[in-house]
Amino acid sequence: MERLQSLLKEYNTLHINELNGLSWALQFCEIPFPPYWYKVFSLAQKLPKESRILEIGSGFGFISSIFIYLRYLNFVGYEQDKVIASKANFMLNKLFGKNSCIKAEKYTLQDDAADVLVLVNCVYSEGCTTKDDYMDHLLNYYKQAGSPKHFILEVIDSSYIVEDENFPYWVRLSQQDIFTMFPNSRITSWQTYHYPENKRTKELYLIETL
Repeated sequence: MERLQSLLKEYNTLHINELNGLSWALQFCEIPFPPYWYKVFSLAQKLPKESRILEIGSGFGFISSIFIYLRYLNFVGYEQDKVIASKANFMLNKLFGKNSCIKAEKYTLQDDAADVLVLVNCVYSEGCTTKDDYMDHLLNYYKQAGSPKHFILEVIDSSYIVEDENFPYWVRLSQQDIFTMFPNSRITSWQTYHYPENKRTKELYLIETL
């Protein structure tokens, strides 16, 4: 873990202007990294390396780098911002010699069967106007990915009740919402951020099909 942290910190510090001044990306210019990164690394260490990994919302590739660093043989990511996706692919090639791991497009509910679905530090909610819409949207991602055995999902927690136009109330999910979505699963969760110490309250879930 320490080796990958150092690689990312050094790379991002040298390419800080490439991060577009985005606060969530600039966090990877210094250690410690955001809490969710460490939790995903810990979870990824325990999964079979032959697992097919599908990541939605790859951003600059900081979560993607975990799976590539740990030598997962089958990884694909989706990032709808083409400029950010290009920068992520450049970094992954520079650090690990991997080419075009991240597709510069939306994940459009196509058939990409996966063993592990990852959606972390990302809220894609286009077309949703209610909590039911958003929950269905997440479930569609999951089902179209082949209902993978493992789903690593981070969400804005419903305990965050501050008015926030970037994250309306209907994208804020409770533990009960997650259990309702995945009734036949083993679900473990960890709080990654807590308001007001952080800007928002977030929860990261590992959802495992029984």
